[in-house]
Amino acid sequence: MKIKKCPLDLTDLVQEFISFPSSLPYHSLYELVGKTGIEKELSAENEFFSHGEALAFLCYDQGKVVGRILASVDYNLKDQRIGHFGYLEVIDNPEVTIQLLQAASDWLQNKGKTILEGPFDLHLFNRYRLQIAGFEYPPLLAEPRSLPYYANHLTQAGLTITKKWYSRHATCQQLQTFHQHLRQRIDARPSVSTDYILIPMNFSKVDQELVSIYNLMMHAWEDNVGFSRIPLSEFVDTYLKLVPLTHDKLCLKAIDTDGQWIGCIISFYNTFSVPLLTLQQNSYSPSLADEVLVYMVVTDTHVRGKGILPNMFAKLIEQIAYVEKKNATFMLAMDEVTIIQILPSPNRIHALYQKYLSHL
Repeated sequence: MKIKKCPLDLTDLVQEFISFPSSLPYHSLYELVGKTGIEKELSAENEFFSHGEALAFLCYDQGKVVGRILASVDYNLKDQRIGHFGYLEVIDNPEVTIQLLQAASDWLQNKGKTILEGPFDLHLFNRYRLQIAGFEYPPLLAEPRSLPYYANHLTQAGLTITKKWYSRHATCQQLQTFHQHLRQRIDARPSVSTDYILIPMNFSKVDQELVSIYNLMMHAWEDNVGFSRIPLSEFVDTYLKLVPLTHDKLCLKAIDTDGQWIGCIISFYNTFSVPLLTLQQNSYSPSLADEVLVYMVVTDTHVRGKGILPNMFAKLIEQIAYVEKKNATFMLAMDEVTIIQILPSPNRIHALYQKYLSHL
C-alpha cells in the first residue's frame, strides 16, 4: 500500500478523493450525502481556509484508491493542542485506516499539534462524529453516517472514544405521552424565570434569524468539544441550506425582556423518509415527510436550569404530534440531556475519538 499526499489545489487528486466513497458498500444514495459532492467544502471558496488549513491523503493498493482522510488545523479552535481528522472513508482493511491516520498525525505533529481528534469534517458546524450503533436503521438527513467497521478500525489504530451522542426515535403517540409528561413537570415546577417569551422563528427574515442564532451559539457553545469561533458568513453558508426543509413553527426562539435570544430549538423534516420517486416530482414538499428531526437545542449558559428547556420541548412537540401528527427523532443528544430520557431507548449512537500523537 502507498499513501499519497493530496493538496487541495490539485484538481485530479481532489476528484479522486471526492469520488472514492461511491465505490464503498453503502446501501443507499442517502448514505452518501456529505461524502460526495463536497467540491466547495474543499475549495478556497470555503471560509474555513481563512482561519485554518488542511491536507488530504489517499491510500492506494495496486494502483487503486482504497481509502482517504483529511487532516486539518483550525486556528480558531479553543484548544490549540488539537488537530482534526475527517472525511475518513476506507475499505474494510484496518491497515489502510492505520496508515492514513499515521499520515494525518505526522502532518499535524509538524504543525505543533499533540492531540488527534475526530472525525471532524473541518469543524463542528459541518459534519462530525462517527456512527457506532444503529446501522440497521435507515439514514437520517444531516446524520453522520459511517460504515459499521470504521469503529473497529479506529480502535485498532489506538484511538479511544471521548464522548458519545444518542438519537431517540418516537412515534406520534409516544410524543403525545412525552408532551403530557412535560406539561406535568412544567405545572409542578413553575419556571424560575418567566421573563422571556417563546415564539416561532420568522424565516421571512431568515438573514436576521441566522445572525441571532449565530450570536447565541458562539456564546452558549464555547465550552463544547471542538468549538471554533467561525465567521458569521461561514455559519450562514452552512445552515442556510436547512431553511427550505423547515418552517417557522418547527423552530422556536426564547427571547428575554431586553430582546436578547436566550435559547432556540431547530427542527426540520426528514426528507429521507420520502420515497425517491416523490422527491423527483415537481409537486414535492418537505412536509410530505412522516418524521421531524429535532436537530439542535441551544440555551444560553446563564439560563440553564430555569425551566426554559421543558417549555421549548413542550411547545415544539405540540406542533409535531398534535398539529402535524408526525413521528420525530431527537438527534445527537449528549447523555447529560436528561429531559428526553423518558423517550424510547436510543436507536443510534455516535462518538468522537481521540489519541495523543506522541503515543501513535
